[in-house]
Amino acid sequence: DHAASTKVAVGRLRVKMDTNPTDENLEVTSEEAGHGVYRIRVRGNLELATSEVLRNHLAEVLRAGHKHLMMDLN
Repeated sequence: DHAASTKVAVGRLRVKMDTNPTDENLEVTSEEAGHGVYRIRVRGNLELATSEVLRNHLAEVLRAGHKHLMMDLN
């Protein structure tokens, strides 16, 4: 079974999706990085089962009008 939770805060989107009752999850956050750049941070296991979380987050950021994105996959 897949469990999902979404948290939204002012100036920042946070999406966390538990894809497995174990450790496998993905967390995507984003924030203004300055000079018109919007930073998107990805933490966890990015794989087919969790890729929709990142795709949805990117779509929301683009709908909000951000055009210059920086991906932090560290």
